Amino acid sequence: MQTALELLPAIVLLVAIAAVVLLGVAVGMHHVLKLRRERGTVPLTPPGPAMDALPASGKPPPDTPLQLRLGHRAGWHPTSWAIGLGVGAWLLATDPETLWTAWLSWPAALMMALATPLFVRAAFCAWRARLVVSGQGVVLHRCGRETSIAWKQVGGLLLLTTWRKGKESLATGSRTVSYVERRTLRITDRQGRLLLEVDAPLRPPDRYAALLDALPAWSGVPVRLHD
Repeated sequence: MQTALELLPAIVLLVAIAAVVLLGVAVGMHHVLKLRRERGTVPLTPPGPAMDALPASGKPPPDTPLQLRLGHRAGWHPTSWAIGLGVGAWLLATDPETLWTAWLSWPAALMMALATPLFVRAAFCAWRARLVVSGQGVVLHRCGRETSIAWKQVGGLLLLTTWRKGKESLATGSRTVSYVERRTLRITDRQGRLLLEVDAPLRPPDRYAALLDALPAWSGVPVRLHD
């Protein structure tokens, strides 16, 4: 009969697997509910924007710079990779038979363990990144680096919405609908080359709304809604 000490590794492994499964279910449910809220009653064909560009509000731009945080997607994407790789490396290292033999499991665990810190750093940088926008231009502070763009360099602003088609019910395959997959704010130069792209909406919402109002006045170009 096995003692409790001998059963401890198996118990820890089962608990870890259960935790990963529950985390995956929680993240999946959050994503599904978010998509259902966003798509609502969107028809099969994604509706085109009712206008070519955001209308000018007529308000004067703020006198002080606007400081914003990046959208949630910028942080959650590397965070999910870091968690998945870290847990996967631990599972493969503690149970080499996961990939049939230790000759496969241990190299895979090593590669995943080496990649995990890279995604941890990327997630840390994304959550702490700040976008500072003023009458002089845009500055992205990320991982101790600054990416500065003066308004005289800017030739275009694009608030792009990416759509994806999917089934309203995966179980029954009923009604194909379109939903918002991603929104990005792109800044290009006068030749159309990309200078900066960030996930939208930025945070907090009130500053993001103020930013969209101020961008045409500061940059001298409208915020377009499609190419």
